[in-house]
Amino acid sequence: MNKKILFFIIGLGLSLFSLDGHTQDAAFDFSKIDVYREAKSKALPVQDLDSVFSEKERKTLSKMLIKYHNKSTNVIVVVTVDSIAPFQDARQMATALGRYWGVGHKEKNNGLIMLLCKPCRSFGIATGDGTRKTLTDSICMKTMEEVIFPQLKKEEYFKGIKEGAETLMQHWDVGN
Repeated sequence: MNKKILFFIIGLGLSLFSLDGHTQDAAFDFSKIDVYREAKSKALPVQDLDSVFSEKERKTLSKMLIKYHNKSTNVIVVVTVDSIAPFQDARQMATALGRYWGVGHKEKNNGLIMLLCKPCRSFGIATGDGTRKTLTDSICMKTMEEVIFPQLKKEEYFKGIKEGAETLMQHWDVGN
C-alpha cells in the first residue's frame, strides 16, 4: 500500500473532528450499527454506504481526496446513506458522524463531511471548527446551491459531489 495512502487512512482513523451543529438526538449511538462501526474501522475518504457511485467513481473521488489531504493535511470525507433517521437533516447527521468517526486532525479541527441521502433527497456539509474559519457556512451554502444541487437535481451524483469538493478545496486553499 502506498505510504501516503496509509498515512491518510491512519490520520483519518486516529484524529478527532470538532463539528458545529446539534443533532436532534444527541444520544444516538452509531457504534451500535454495524455499517457505521465498520466504516469507522476502514477510515476511507469515500464511504458509499448507499452504493450511489460506481467503483470507478469511488476510486476517482478517493484518489482526489487523498491527494488533497497529502498536499494540505485537510480531510474531506464523502458519505452516502439510505436514511438520515433519527436526524432532521443531512447536516445534523454529517456532524454526528464526523464526531463519531473522528474526521480531521485533533489539533487543527480541519475536517469536512459531505453527506448525501439519495432516497430522502437530502444533502449536507459539516465542518470542523478549524475548517469553518476558512470554509464558512456561507461558502458551503453557496457551493451547495451553485455547484452541487444543480447536478443532484439531474441525478448526476458523482459530478455534483466531485465538483463540489473541488470548489471547496479551492476556497480552502485560498483561505489558508
